[in-house]
Amino acid sequence: MLRAGVLLLTVAIALQGCVAPLIPFLAMGAEGALKGTQATLSGGVAYRTFTLPTEQVLDGARATLQRMDFKVAGAEVDGDRHKISAEAPERTVRITVERITPVVTRLGVAVYRKSILKDVATSAEIVAQMERTLKVSQAASR
Repeated sequence: MLRAGVLLLTVAIALQGCVAPLIPFLAMGAEGALKGTQATLSGGVAYRTFTLPTEQVLDGARATLQRMDFKVAGAEVDGDRHKISAEAPERTVRITVERITPVVTRLGVAVYRKSILKDVATSAEIVAQMERTLKVSQAASR
């Protein structure tokens, strides 16, 4: 970890203000929040694919938001894509649940702070809590 920090500092000094090349290094820290899952992070959105039917993932999303005390503000359906929006003080959550096959579903979570800044840590935590919720619901259905 220290070696990575020294490398990042060295690159920052060498580039003297060129931020664009550092973005992949900075994103690595955010992706670390997803470590241990099969989730990925792209553009501030946390994605995870579940081998579960869409309805089960949607139920898990609603249960997770409720457990985390986010208030569901709306939901819409566009073909095989479901969108849920939720709110908390100074945060807006946008969840997309997309049917890939009858038993494979892709989840995308984006959390915005003050409407424009993405909160990657909270997005990653919602995905982690979704995994927990869905594992509990799978165990209960067996």
